[in-house]
Amino acid sequence: MAKTKCTKLTVDYRGGKLQFGIHPPTGQYRKKYKGHTLYLGAKPDGVLDQWLAKTDQLEIDLKASAALEGDSVTVKQLCDLFLSGKDRQVQTGELSPATFRGYLQHGKLITKFFGRDKLIADLRPKDFESLKAHMAKTKPQKRNGKTVKQAKGNLSLESLRTYIRVTKVFFNFAVDEGLLDRVPWTKSTFGMPTQKAVQKQRAKRLPRQATREEIKAVTAVSNDTWNALILFAINSGSGNMDSALLRWADIKDGWVNSPRNKTSKPKRFKLWPETLKAMEKLKRYDDGLVFHGRQGGDYIPKSKTDQISRIFTELAVKAKVKRQNLSFYSLRHTFQTIADEHLDFPAVQRIMGHSSTSISDNYRGKISDARLEAVTDHVRRWLFDLDADK
Repeated sequence: MAKTKCTKLTVDYRGGKLQFGIHPPTGQYRKKYKGHTLYLGAKPDGVLDQWLAKTDQLEIDLKASAALEGDSVTVKQLCDLFLSGKDRQVQTGELSPATFRGYLQHGKLITKFFGRDKLIADLRPKDFESLKAHMAKTKPQKRNGKTVKQAKGNLSLESLRTYIRVTKVFFNFAVDEGLLDRVPWTKSTFGMPTQKAVQKQRAKRLPRQATREEIKAVTAVSNDTWNALILFAINSGSGNMDSALLRWADIKDGWVNSPRNKTSKPKRFKLWPETLKAMEKLKRYDDGLVFHGRQGGDYIPKSKTDQISRIFTELAVKAKVKRQNLSFYSLRHTFQTIADEHLDFPAVQRIMGHSSTSISDNYRGKISDARLEAVTDHVRRWLFDLDADK
């Protein structure tokens, strides 16, 4: 049982006691282990589990680091070392947990394909050519760890580009750390699909944007929470994470001010009357978040396939509009497509929280609320099929 006293937390463990301090700037509990400060989150109930998991991982990292002094670095050791650094970036806020989960899954893919004991110094271009062919194949679909059916077709070229890029991140890290003299592939064996090929394949797919009819069909079979959630997403071009993280404190006088989770770029936009009315029905919980599931839990994504994605697909099936490329994130694609027709691209960028490195952004001053509201009003007129003068 945990007891809080001043700025410390004392936890009973195996007949003894563990004491954790608090890091004032972040509010996280922390404790040193073998010279390393481990950050354990801000919730007292989860501190012990975090401590046990992170000390176990640190032991693995220390063993991997010891092995790196020699010339026998394995694929598993490389992945462990890389992921350890990324985990520290999550703790400092430099990397999102979702991005880390992606790296973790990719590390498992690399390790399984090459073999955990394969020496990275023994990898050759032909090995990466085989890896590329392996990644291009769609994985069999699984349920409870068992293969239930083989998915048809191959991985999209766009996804294959991502797989190759992330693999290169792992091995470029090995070069930067002096574990390899150079990358163990050639452009011909492990090059990315060309952008032209990607665009050609993308043109053959169904659009990622949702139609007005599809959005209305899904909201027609939605409960209060999902009616508000869908309206919020198409109102603002918000994706899964930004919708799940929305707090009542972010809303003032009908305007939302909050940074986009992925880019930390500020977002500001006006909520439609329909969106505000739908959201007013959701003030049932005191954790500050706007959107909750049936049992009061949050919708913050914990895995690649999160609750928001899953439930939206179920609603699309119920509404009989389920198709390829239609997902909750389609609402963000739809917002940009329709909003761009208004031709105020900087305002659209501000609403969506897009990151940009253009010189114009360095000189551009504040974008007026009138411009931001004009963009969202344009999307509202499209969705509700209103005349321009209404």
